[in-house]
Amino acid sequence: RREWPSLFHSLMSAGFTWGSYFYDPQPLSGTLGWDSHCPGVHSTSELYDALDKGTLPNVAFVDDVENVEDDHPTGDLQFGEAWLKRLYDHAITSPQWPGLVIVYTYDEAGGFADHVPPPDGSAPVPSRSLSIARGPRVALVAISPWSKRGFVSHVVRDHASITRFIETLFDLPALTAREANADALLDMFDFSCGRDLAVGTAPAAGTGGCKP
Repeated sequence: RREWPSLFHSLMSAGFTWGSYFYDPQPLSGTLGWDSHCPGVHSTSELYDALDKGTLPNVAFVDDVENVEDDHPTGDLQFGEAWLKRLYDHAITSPQWPGLVIVYTYDEAGGFADHVPPPDGSAPVPSRSLSIARGPRVALVAISPWSKRGFVSHVVRDHASITRFIETLFDLPALTAREANADALLDMFDFSCGRDLAVGTAPAAGTGGCKP
């Protein structure tokens, strides 16, 4: 619902900008009741233009064509690879690249193959009986000139860590107890002075479709 407090409201109240770049006219899968006419909501085609011009807002949430370029079954993974490479190529040549972080992840798991039972997390509101269970593990990659090279984090987290990371960077208060107790992903970065910020080009995405 539009009137519910959100990370976007916190950013605006603190004087920061945000953007939601979605192919779907209902950004964030309609969870906030926003549409393409709401401030901050853009099409994914506008994302590349903003990166090229250096006008990307302080925080941007990005998703592309559902079930086609988002690695969701039954989409072709090669289409997802091509989409991510296109985003990466625009990002590394953007004037904003020296201060940019791409947090690449999924909103759900890819099946029942995970052998690790999901642990519990913090309840969003301690005084209420709300679920604290985490779901199956999903991949998360931090792409940035400040990311540690070849580093694999072994800290247990959930999606609230992404919000906590943003709140930490912009000195925003946590919206819920779950975020307040979430790890902020900082072990994945090296912010020391004098380090090499150069990055390489990404390999080409796969082509030719699935092989029998």
